[in-house]
Formats: sequence, C-alpha cells, structure tokens
Amino acid sequence: RFAMAAVDAGLGSDLIPIGMALGLVFSPEIGQEPESHAARARLEKYFGGREIDTESARVWCRAAEGAALPLPDQARSQALRNILNRLDYFLAELKLQKFAHLSNYSPAGLSGRFDVFGKKLQKTLKAKNQGDLEEVQACFAFIQKHVLAPEELDRIGRAEMAIRLVRWLNAPAVPNQSISLPDLARFYHLDGGYLDWARNRLRETDVSSPLQAAYQQILSQVDAGLVGLEKQFSEKLAEWTRNADESRRLICIEDVLAKVVIPAAKDQPVLLLVLDGMSVAVFRQLISDIERQNWVEIANEQQG
Repeated sequence: RFAMAAVDAGLGSDLIPIGMALGLVFSPEIGQEPESHAARARLEKYFGGREIDTESARVWCRAAEGAALPLPDQARSQALRNILNRLDYFLAELKLQKFAHLSNYSPAGLSGRFDVFGKKLQKTLKAKNQGDLEEVQACFAFIQKHVLAPEELDRIGRAEMAIRLVRWLNAPAVPNQSISLPDLARFYHLDGGYLDWARNRLRETDVSSPLQAAYQQILSQVDAGLVGLEKQFSEKLAEWTRNADESRRLICIEDVLAKVVIPAAKDQPVLLLVLDGMSVAVFRQLISDIERQNWVEIANEQQG
C-alpha cells in the first residue's frame, strides 16, 4: 500500500531509489540517530501522510535491490547510474547525506568511503599501531563492497598501494650499512621495486582531499626512510665500478647474451626482448600483468 501511495504521489518511476533510501533510513547503523527519526517523518509526504513501518520498509528495500542489481553491466549501465543518482537526490531530501557512506549504492556514499579511508590513513600514520592499520584495511574492504567499486578500479589499486606502504612504515625493512652491492641489488629487486611502484602510484592525484593529503604524508615518510638506502646504493655502485668487482648475482648488460641467452637457447628457442631503461618498479608493474595472463617467471638464483 505504501508503494501505491508513492505512485499516487507521482513517484512511480522512483520506486527503486526510494526503496534503497529506505534501506539506509531503517538500517541498524543509524536507526537510533535523531536524523533517522526526522527522515522517517519526512518520508510521510511520499506515502499520503502515513508513517511507513520497519518491516514494510525493509521488504521494499530488498525488492528494490533485487530489481536493480540484475541490470546488464550493472556497475557501468546508464540505467543503474540514473537510479543511484536519484537515490542521492532522496538522501538529500531526507537530509541524510552525512550517512550516505553507509549505503552500498549511493554514488556520494562511495566518495564518502574514500574520504573516510583517507582520514583513517592519516590517523594510522600518526599512531603507527596494528589496531589502526586493521581499521584502515576494514575501510578499504568497505570501499570494495560498493556496487560502483568496479568503476573505481584505478583509485582502489592506488589505495591498496597506500596500505602496503603504511605496512612497510610500521616495520621498515632496510639493509644495514655493511651489505654488499649484489645483496643491495637483490633487496631492490625483491622489495625496493615494489616500494617504488607504490610510491609512483601515490604521486597520482586523487579527487578526495583527505585521501590526497594522506598520500602526501605517506610519500613524505617513505621518501625520508629511503634516502639513506639510495645514498648507500650509489656509494656501493661507485665502489663496485671503481674496483671492477664481479659477482654471479650481478650480470652486466653486455654479458647477458653469453651468460643467459646462449645457455638457454641450447635447450629451446629463445626470443630476447630488450626494454631499454626500464626500472624495476615498472618491471614489477608489467610482470604482474603478464603473470595474470598465465606466464611464469623463471630465474637462475645462482646467476642473478
């Protein structure tokens, strides 16, 4: 009867977004908030002046979700986007914008989740304890639950990189001063390249001000933690070059054909691709995509 009242009020095309809005109004998270009670009163104008009960509201919400989610290409379809934009309209009408981040459907709510994630990151950077990091990870998981998350894969990937860097800041693993150049190179190949990949991602701009501020703080702390390593690497490299040292773990580019390609070619045909000037960070990004296409990285641990 409440749906028919909404149709009589000229809202027949908005039954789905209204149902989604009801899901937030009657959610346990805000059920005791003054804004929730005020929103219930504002809803009466949609239902012929009657107050909708909790059970009817939740049934309507489930029906609305069931009607909207099977739409083709759900996260990208214009039909769903129009529905969700109308949801934001009704949340504004009900003055519930501050709770929009609790909705898995509100576009404004997804933006709010990124803002909350940014604020949690900033808090974690100050406290540096495991409990705060777990809260950050929970916020990240909350972002991924949103129906529009597939439209934000680039931002989500950047957020994941931020978590990795914060985890490293909580327990930074940096080689000691006595380490050799081959071991330094191995550290950079296994760990440092990932750090630089993450640093590069965080240098990209995010539309969320709290999240952008958090990224800047993370970069500042990580950069400060790696200054000594970069200086150490340059000094070790200069010493290595000056002494004309050699190692089975480091192969000069001019020796790759003789030491790597030719021995491998004796067993099976080899295609050598030279990607001049590619950093380890870019290699890590490239290889992660290649491995998703079922390629396998093979290396000789005894020879670099």
